Amino acid sequence: KTDLAATITPEDFGLVTSEAFMADIAAVQRQFGDLEKSLRLEHLSEGGQADRLKAEREAERKRREEALRRARKKEQQARDPKKKVALRIENKREFEKEQDKIDND
Repeated sequence: KTDLAATITPEDFGLVTSEAFMADIAAVQRQFGDLEKSLRLEHLSEGGQADRLKAEREAERKRREEALRRARKKEQQARDPKKKVALRIENKREFEKEQDKIDND
């Protein structure tokens, strides 16, 4: 005689463990939250657009600051005085042009 209870597992009947069940419940709850936001069209609301525009402006500002920092670092590393002055003039023209463009927007 063999013990049938030892050879049959809950998975044989399509049953899942409690951990897997709770993970599935959490996933479904997240989907419900996303669907709820979608139905309310929150991604198209003024608040959502304002946040997105603010994040884009911040990213653009950080990109400009990084470019300016790199240009200044390049100026510092230039040893030849003529090259250093030429770099400084080039950077000044470039970043003043960008600043004027930003100020006009």
